[in-house]
Amino acid sequence: MARKQLFNKKLPEKELELVRQFNVLVEENFKTHRQVADYAALMNRSPKTISKIFAQQGDKRPLEIIHDRLILEAKRLLLYTDRSSKEIGWQLGFEDPSLFNRFFKTHMKIPPREFREKYVQYSF
Repeated sequence: MARKQLFNKKLPEKELELVRQFNVLVEENFKTHRQVADYAALMNRSPKTISKIFAQQGDKRPLEIIHDRLILEAKRLLLYTDRSSKEIGWQLGFEDPSLFNRFFKTHMKIPPREFREKYVQYSF
């Protein structure tokens, strides 16, 4: 069922399991691991192998999955907490608040502060 819903092409069970494992590891480690190489090391695979399997799947690249998870958590924290973007950046593992702000703006096209101002009224 998951294969039909999530994947455009049929992957062998071994490769499908690798995709599942990658997604589980991202969910568990997205605050501390930001590179495909970090996850490849946890899985005892090469980053190239992981990228190749995701390319066969034809959906998102592994790095996009990592970034999407970070953005999802950032949006959640901005909308449902009163923490500053500086605190949220630190919570998500960004050592410098400006790096978090740049990362967020690159992906969402608006800075965290504006995102909060725009959407916080609709979140409750």
